[in-house]
Order: sequence, then structure tokens, then C-alpha cells
Amino acid sequence: MDVVERRAPRPAPRQTSPSLPPCPTCGQATVFLLEAQDPCAPDGPRYQVHWCPPCAQGYTRPAGDPAASYGDAFYLSPRAETLLAPLYRLFHGHRLGPLLRHAGSGPWLDWGAGNGAFAAYVERRTDRRCLFHEPSTAGRRLALARQLLEVDLERDGPFGAISLWHVLEHLERPRDLLDRLRSHLAPDGVLVVSVPNLASLQAVLFGSRWFHLDVPRHRRHFSPRGLRGLLVEAGFAVVEELPALLEYEGSGSLQSLLNLLQRRPNELYRGLKGDVAALRRSVGYLLPASIAAALLTAGGSFPGAGAALTMVARPRV
Repeated sequence: MDVVERRAPRPAPRQTSPSLPPCPTCGQATVFLLEAQDPCAPDGPRYQVHWCPPCAQGYTRPAGDPAASYGDAFYLSPRAETLLAPLYRLFHGHRLGPLLRHAGSGPWLDWGAGNGAFAAYVERRTDRRCLFHEPSTAGRRLALARQLLEVDLERDGPFGAISLWHVLEHLERPRDLLDRLRSHLAPDGVLVVSVPNLASLQAVLFGSRWFHLDVPRHRRHFSPRGLRGLLVEAGFAVVEELPALLEYEGSGSLQSLLNLLQRRPNELYRGLKGDVAALRRSVGYLLPASIAAALLTAGGSFPGAGAALTMVARPRV
């Protein structure tokens, strides 16, 4: 049983109210798990996460528009990107590991590529062509500026590897995308999926102030059992599960701790994207929060406790 299921309190009458919508996947009753505000609009409406025990997945209600906040302001400022470039090279190298271990023949595809930084890193560090798909206008423009090739699924492929780095949590129906992409993998190709882990140590400790909760942009919330089940239902077999990804452990621990200390959430995060006032408000908290974040990051290395779930899967024959 996943941590999120063990930690959930026995449902109170309010939590089992018939007013809660059923699970959109299996139709079974859901229970109330937590309530949180949009960190991009802390004075705006509140959102609930409803949990489906059979599916081991959560759902944001009401479901917002996941693309609403992915404009230019979402991405790092040019100055911050330059300053953090060595750190991101480390993060991208960590991502590249499972792809190098398992990828089949053919080009790679990074679906939901954001600004294209990882796809560009792949092309620099390997002999593989890495195509991209990005639905947001701002991200697509930045990816094209890196001279990356945008995918056309009617023309391109099959692919030796398709990566979905924190994509499925933004979708109301993630199974539809998995079904679509499975047919575009080479016979020896693999799918690499990473999502926030609602059963993680961070999620348990920080609850509604957890950085990677990010409602309403995150429509789905996964536990290890929930992600494995989704992949199996979509016709995949999981061949490797990574315990943690460094970039999500560090950023999640630090910003979540700051969220407990500061009135407005994600101040440091906004500061790195160009909000100088938000960055200044965070400076005084950075030293104690960084020390505590380092300890939490170490705790995330235990199986199933990491802030992100990353699984490598192949289509079942």
C-alpha cells in the first residue's frame, strides 16, 4: 500500500459525501484528500484533490486549464538560465541515464519539451536526433530557437525512446496520450515517464504547501501503484523504476520549506523567473531552509519516497 493511502485519515462523513464526483477512470467513489490554492494566484479560488483508492490516483477538482499559466513568465529569465546552466546540465545528465540504458533504434522524441533544453542537451551529448513536441506557445518558440526539429507524428518515427517529463499530471485523460504514443515506438523502443509522487516524503510533510502539487495545472496526482497501473492498462510493461530525480528533490524540498515560512507561495521560484522583489523577500530564509532541504533530499532517496516517480516501460508484445 502506498504512503498516501496509509497516511490518509479514515474518511469522515464530509469526505464520503455523495457530492464528491466519482473517479473519472473507474467510476468508483472518491474521498477528499486535501484542499489547496493556486500558487500563481494565492488570493484566488481553492481547489480540492479527490483520491480514488482503487486507482491509487488523485484528481484536481474543479479541473482548471493546465495551459493557462505557461506563458513567457513560466520560464527562467535569461540571466537565471545562464547562472543555473551548470546545475541544469547536471539535472539533464541524470535524466539521460535511463534513456541511454534502454533506448532502442531510431530517433528520440521529447513530448512536452517545455523550452527544449533537455532535447537540445540530448543532441549535444549523443549521436541521436531528438525531436520535440510542446503545446504552449512560449515553450514552442523557445524550443524552435534552439534549432530543434518539431515532430510530425504522421511523418516521423518510429522512435527509439519517447520521454514524458512531467506531462501526464497535466492531462485529464493521460491514457489517451499513452495509447497514441505507444504505436510510434520502434519494436525495441522505450517510454520514459516522470510525474510528481503524491506518496512522497515531501507530499506527506508539506501537504497543500508542497511545491510540486501545483493545482490546478496538475490535474492528475499519482502514487507508485497508480502510475504503474496506468502504464499496464495502456499496454506497457515497466522495466525500471528510478528512486528519485535530483532536480525535483532539491527544488521541491527548498521551495516547500519556504512556502511554510513565507506568506506567499513560490516566492523563490518567481524570483528566478525575473521577479526581483520576490527574490529579495526569500533571501533571508535561504540559509536555514537550504540546510533542512538537504536533509529532506537525502530522505527522498528511499524507494517510493522521492518527489518524482520515474518509470521506464516497453510496449507489451
